[in-house]
Amino acid sequence: MVELETMSLRRGQFRILLVTAMGQFLASAVATLCGIAIAMIESSRIFELSALEQGVIASAVMFGITIGALVIGKLSHEQGDLLYLRLSSLIVCLSAAALACFPNRFTLILCLFAMGFGCGGDYDLDPDYISETMPTKWRQRMVGLAKAFSAVGNIFIALSCVLLLLAGVDDSRWNLPFWIISLIALLMFVSRIFFIQNPAFLIEKGQKALAQKEVDELLGNDVRLDDNVPEEQTKHGSWLEFLEGKNLKRVIFSGLPWACSGFGVYGIGIFIPILLLKLGVVNFGESSFDHLLGSIKLTALVSVFMLVGLLLGLWLLSRLSAVFLQVWGFIGAGLSIFVLLLSYNLGWNHWIAISSLALFELFLNAGPNLVTFIIPSLIYPVDERSEGAGIATAIGKIGAIVAVFSFPILMHATGMTTTLTIATVTFLLGAFITMHYSKALGIK
Repeated sequence: MVELETMSLRRGQFRILLVTAMGQFLASAVATLCGIAIAMIESSRIFELSALEQGVIASAVMFGITIGALVIGKLSHEQGDLLYLRLSSLIVCLSAAALACFPNRFTLILCLFAMGFGCGGDYDLDPDYISETMPTKWRQRMVGLAKAFSAVGNIFIALSCVLLLLAGVDDSRWNLPFWIISLIALLMFVSRIFFIQNPAFLIEKGQKALAQKEVDELLGNDVRLDDNVPEEQTKHGSWLEFLEGKNLKRVIFSGLPWACSGFGVYGIGIFIPILLLKLGVVNFGESSFDHLLGSIKLTALVSVFMLVGLLLGLWLLSRLSAVFLQVWGFIGAGLSIFVLLLSYNLGWNHWIAISSLALFELFLNAGPNLVTFIIPSLIYPVDERSEGAGIATAIGKIGAIVAVFSFPILMHATGMTTTLTIATVTFLLGAFITMHYSKALGIK
């Protein structure tokens, strides 16, 4: 017999990683496609979108993720993860198909919200599933590796859109790429039909025999569960009661830096195609279609640095502390945006601006975007982990909602200089909060 906490990795655990990590892949693909769709609508002029409308459309995804993380996090904590893991992917599948079939302003906002709701459920459930089924020494890296799939989702959907445009699809057909989202979500749903319930949830409900049976099915009948996992979950009753005592500092430490990170991951990330056009660095032709195609190509290129950053962060996690990576990731991201600001105002070569944006993605993803996802699983006990992760995700997505709603409005109303200055200050604030509350909680 081997202990789950100390065993070597097996094929079943890689299956758990893949099934859950696809949620991160899908969420980033949806967010990236949202920005690309806005850029395609702008290019084709199929209908006009004001800066306010762009903000509302983009924030619909983030608002959906926020509500989904809170609602599904709460329900799964009470009823188990497996049902909601399946339901999340099914919601995304159906809402993406609906948008592909009925493309207009109303369905764009409604269906993006529904897709975000489903993705929000995955944001809460994925790290919880991985944390409860991996050996201790692999837990942090496997949660981080799942997060790295988000960059693959960005690259995949950007390249898919490039191929569609190169194949002759008109930029007015902005709804077609959502069929790709629907198909991916359908494959996810099918993979989750033949899956197991979270063993930790079953143990908390006093169903140790069933939990052991689930583990036997996926990992082998020689794997023994840790008997020290509490059989009954702590009853908090409400989110306000959850915030009592040390949990308030935990929520601030895990949530507010996530909100600052969300300004970059989504506020800047969703609008990269439009940001590149506003910065005047897309020089791939004269027509609006050429500019659109060039901006999406550069979006795919910049997204590669997101993946490199996440993989670099995973490698560094075994050598440096999560707090160190988050602090210096925020500082590096802030300085990169400051260089982008200088490049824009001083008229430097456009490749300096593109390189600054690439370095921004590298620092952001090697630090905050990776670490904020991991921290809830490190600081909360088992019986509070799902709810704590859900609250942290919600706070992070509230920051993202503010960012994506205000980003196009800031670009239109105040110009690039003010927008990039606010971004720089936000990332430096994230570094300060991380340093202060890590000391308050005694985390190094």
